[in-house]
Amino acid sequence: MSELQSTFSPVCEGMMIRRAANGFAVVRLHYTAHPARRTKEWKEAESKKYEPHAWEQEQELNWASRAGEKVFPNFSLQVHCIDPFEVPSEAPMAMVVDPGYRNYLAACFYVLDAEDNIYQVGEIYARKLFVPQAAAAMKAKAREFGRRVADMNWLYVDKEAKSERHGQPRSILDQYKDEGISFQLAPQVKDVHGHNLIRTMLHNALEESEGRPKTGPAFYVFKECVNTILEFQQLSFMDKSNDLNQPEKAKDKNNHTVDCLKNFTSTNPKYSIAFRDTELTKRIWDINKETHRRLTQ
Repeated sequence: MSELQSTFSPVCEGMMIRRAANGFAVVRLHYTAHPARRTKEWKEAESKKYEPHAWEQEQELNWASRAGEKVFPNFSLQVHCIDPFEVPSEAPMAMVVDPGYRNYLAACFYVLDAEDNIYQVGEIYARKLFVPQAAAAMKAKAREFGRRVADMNWLYVDKEAKSERHGQPRSILDQYKDEGISFQLAPQVKDVHGHNLIRTMLHNALEESEGRPKTGPAFYVFKECVNTILEFQQLSFMDKSNDLNQPEKAKDKNNHTVDCLKNFTSTNPKYSIAFRDTELTKRIWDINKETHRRLTQ
């Protein structure tokens, strides 16, 4: 072939070819080039041997695909899931809510230590709660930590609460105000950015667990927060896009607690902001230093 080909041209089913600039022939060979592998039965049986993203990359020749790949492959039950400890009364606490009625409502409770590590110490995960019921559950959960919701250092709710009404004449945000809970709207952050922040925090915890210096805050979750743990284990990327230049997106399903942490970490929470008195900060951290050491060994 004297003419250079910039794109592949079909030769037969499952086989394409193009001519590279150096004159070499580049062959793209799909498994369907073999007649015995063109059946639906063969594909169903063979694909069970692969993770979804691996099948897309290795067999469908979609090398950019992350379909089925876990969003948080570095989440470790052994490192990130910790036994509950008594939350110090002075520790700054946040409550972050991802509202829902037909879908699950998630309310996650976080505390920070003096190194800005985030510990998820509690969760509410429920369906078909009207705002008064949800607010009562949040206040009850806060009391388990000796807190009042109104005294939390951070109160965030997903931006959808401003407009979503769930059949009510007023917004969710306004309904929570009626129940004595005044939320701030969480900042709008893209999943790709928020998930990267979380993966970085997971990485920092892994680094510390192996005795290496971490470069920023880490994330830990109480073992009793079973729904959060399950979401971190199962959240995966969507099926492949036809346009390989488009970034793959995580599935928008069973990601409610993940969204809570995404929204909270995107605010860049700091222990020093919650406690501006540096002497008080030092005293509080000295009291709880041994607890932190045990958690991060």
